[in-house]
Amino acid sequence: MAAAAYGCCRATAQDFSAQLTAEMQADAGGHTNMSSLLRIDFMQPLCKGVRLDMAVISIARTRSGGIDGSRQGFSNIDEDNTTLAPAVAGLTFTSGGSMLFAGIRNMNEDYFTAHFMSLFTNSSCGIFPTISANYRIANYPLASMGIHLERKIRELTVMASVYNGVGYKSFSGRQNVFRLCPESDGLFSILSVNYQNNGSTFNIGANLHYGNNVSYEELAGTATAEKAQKTQKKTATGAVWGYAELMIAPRMCAIMQYSANPSKGVICRRYAGIGLVRTMRNAELGVFADRAVYKDETEWAAELTCRINCLGRGYLQPAIHLIKNSDGAYCAGLLRMSYTI
Repeated sequence: MAAAAYGCCRATAQDFSAQLTAEMQADAGGHTNMSSLLRIDFMQPLCKGVRLDMAVISIARTRSGGIDGSRQGFSNIDEDNTTLAPAVAGLTFTSGGSMLFAGIRNMNEDYFTAHFMSLFTNSSCGIFPTISANYRIANYPLASMGIHLERKIRELTVMASVYNGVGYKSFSGRQNVFRLCPESDGLFSILSVNYQNNGSTFNIGANLHYGNNVSYEELAGTATAEKAQKTQKKTATGAVWGYAELMIAPRMCAIMQYSANPSKGVICRRYAGIGLVRTMRNAELGVFADRAVYKDETEWAAELTCRINCLGRGYLQPAIHLIKNSDGAYCAGLLRMSYTI
């Protein structure tokens, strides 16, 4: 959608888009679930180099909780029912190869978004569990107040962000996304360096979280919630990671991932994954396996998936998952459909 505007500091167009993604899930035990994600994006240029960015998400599912015992999650869209949660709301400033964003943001907008990794539905092919399992931060479906910086120098992209230390998804109440409380929530910072050349991608990064590992939501409802958040001893913990998408042949990409969080008391300490993606005319076929080391168990997961482009702006994607942890071995599958307007 486009609308004209005139003036010395007015932009010429606005952009609107919506994407609906829905999937059917089932496991070998006969459990089933349906899950859907609706994302609506809006962008309005305000003047040269300045624009307003907004995005909201709604999530619906028919079954509370997962259908298997996976800790990583074999579906990267399946979450609790949510209505119009903000994912992005703020101002973006651009100049040459630099970008600055200030406002509400979900870190999935910028980090761990490599093309071939994004093919897989395993949640760990997004933000690694050494981060997502250890902190209740601005990770899907949550967002928080923050600042994001990017600088592109030829094939090199450097990104850095600072967020409120806890993510939220409400517009109002004490747990709203406008909350910026370093005293109680702490702070979360992240740095990433990305290099692209001849179709291959190499990324290294690190994060630092200062605060406690108990979120405001977990303490909400108790008489000492706010006091506990403010008085509990805060610590600095962090993770490092690296991943690569290496073009080993025409239309063939190898994926390698590794991350470690050596901090004391974290839930997930190490993570590693490998995969292979074959690109075809109207489809991508991929196989992936990973290992996540938690403080009380180790989980292995594998995925075979194929994304088939159809209807111009849509795709159809079946996926089969094998998961093994201390609770046993599981087999689950999903059929995902998505369309963008």
